[in-house]
Amino acid sequence: MKSLLFILAVLMFFFPNQSFAEKTKEEIFKDLQKKYEKLNSIEVSFAMIGNSDIQGVIKAKKGNKYYLRMPVMTVVCNGNTVWNFNERDKKVIVSNFDKNAVGTFSIDKFFFSFLNDYLPDRLVREKSTIKKGIYMLSFIPKDKKKPNQMSDFKIWVSSTNEILSVEIDHNGTLQKFDVRNIKPNIKIKDSVFDLKPPKGVEVIDVR
Repeated sequence: MKSLLFILAVLMFFFPNQSFAEKTKEEIFKDLQKKYEKLNSIEVSFAMIGNSDIQGVIKAKKGNKYYLRMPVMTVVCNGNTVWNFNERDKKVIVSNFDKNAVGTFSIDKFFFSFLNDYLPDRLVREKSTIKKGIYMLSFIPKDKKKPNQMSDFKIWVSSTNEILSVEIDHNGTLQKFDVRNIKPNIKIKDSVFDLKPPKGVEVIDVR
């Protein structure tokens, strides 16, 4: 018994980041499905790595409804109308939301259907002691012939299945975001997805 305890102690000393119950990519994917597959609404704080101008908060609800707040830009969509409000230029551009033109980076698809459209491909456990317990999981499209898909999609998750970072590669354009304060299935009033331009702002209606 003492010999066994000694061997276990040695293994834990030399391999502190390894677990005797390592998760597989299928297990992590299943855990993510349980947590995020049945989303109807979400609120996320984000920051693009390498570009401090692209950071903020997004609130989204199924039906192409979203509210995106960044330092000088607010984009709001109620599923039919889109408002792009540039506070620096004091301009609001109003346009129709084109459901037929929704492609890879549709907010609705990204938050509410990516777990149905992609399959787990590769799992890597971070070796850094700072990032202990963090996994990188990459995905491949379920239907590779389907147009307008991300050519490379990775997420970093904690051992408790919290999504920490997202990396997207679409046709050679690589973007990585840190995400935090994910609030799934929160109550969001539909009025959040309508924007009333403030006084003194130029409104450009291209509908």
